[in-house]
Amino acid sequence: FELDDAQLKQRQVVHIDITKYYDGTQDGDGEAVASPLTADEEYDERHDPTKLVSKKAGIGPLKENWATTQKPIMCVYKLVTFNFKWWGVQSKVESFLISYQISLFAKSHRLMYTYIDEWYDLKIRDIRRLEAEFSARTNVLLGGGTDEEAEAAAVKAGEEAMAAAADDDDDDDDDDD
Repeated sequence: FELDDAQLKQRQVVHIDITKYYDGTQDGDGEAVASPLTADEEYDERHDPTKLVSKKAGIGPLKENWATTQKPIMCVYKLVTFNFKWWGVQSKVESFLISYQISLFAKSHRLMYTYIDEWYDLKIRDIRRLEAEFSARTNVLLGGGTDEEAEAAAVKAGEEAMAAAADDDDDDDDDDD
């Protein structure tokens, strides 16, 4: 991330366990407090990595201390910075935002893991199509459009992404000659 010495000194490394629930609370040292996943009032067994067995990837369920026993594992490094300059509340707001990010990262990565059978076999062109559809749908809805307009934009964007991928494939075929 190319941090300078001052940033490295401020850096806080947080290890997030996707089998745990983070509600945004912190201990006395400012560390995120992890609870059993079932403590989440939105708990859904379908999104519990300790229950998932992936048929396609051949992984799961994650057991206690999975990060030291599971092979292979994936590490994700993210750099999140907040700079809230308002005297008197700066540290409280920054602390709250960091706690929220930890909770958000844990939940989104847990969902990504538990939906593995939905995306495991996707090719890069399929992922690009999904990205284009999602982006188009979101842009329409954020712009005040209707669900129908958003769906139409998503379909069009998906078709365009697939056409672009087909063109890329044709270009790759030409390179082989």
